[in-house]
Amino acid sequence: MICFIDCYINSPTIDSINEFVELNPTPWTYHVPSQYGLSSLLNLKKQPSAIILLGSSANVYENRPWQKPLEEYLRKQLNKKIPMLGICYGHQLMAHSFGCKVDFINTNQEIIREVRSINFHSNCLNISSMSLPYTHGQIVTTITDEFNVLGQSRHFEFECIQHKYLPYIGIQAHPEASREFIVKDCLYTDSVDSIQRNGHNFLVSFIKYAQSI
Repeated sequence: MICFIDCYINSPTIDSINEFVELNPTPWTYHVPSQYGLSSLLNLKKQPSAIILLGSSANVYENRPWQKPLEEYLRKQLNKKIPMLGICYGHQLMAHSFGCKVDFINTNQEIIREVRSINFHSNCLNISSMSLPYTHGQIVTTITDEFNVLGQSRHFEFECIQHKYLPYIGIQAHPEASREFIVKDCLYTDSVDSIQRNGHNFLVSFIKYAQSI
């Protein structure tokens, strides 16, 4: 059972999740701690086989009421060796939790909306390179020695990271993105289906990695 955790502030990510699971059927649950707290997570009757932590317009330094409880819950799940993927804000939240530094991309706090190419190092995901959609204003700027770098782009060093001892991977991109998200949020209209397939292939690679643990 895949546990999707949506940290949205303004709009839910459910359309993106629906598009993925329609093509890749797998048992899954959906949780929104940013709106409804952690009760649905704490009341799960079965332990998830993997957790996918989604994006948010929040940032890791805002100290919203749900952020610290969610971070503590996720650290407990990782200590139980439950594989986890952090996406965009999820990537930043978990990096911050482990002592890495997260900061705005520039002093204007500009939001970058684009598709860009990532080169992946030899890694557990068996991916060499792919283009993925992005919309974000912050980035992981430094990592601790607990992490390896799995992917880099021309402009950013820590596009994808992996914890050395726990089953955690974080990525700044939005591999879960729906077609509408790619067009409206990432401002990209060229080869949308191809970009979405890349993202879904990334998620499938993560699920295979999770199943191998």
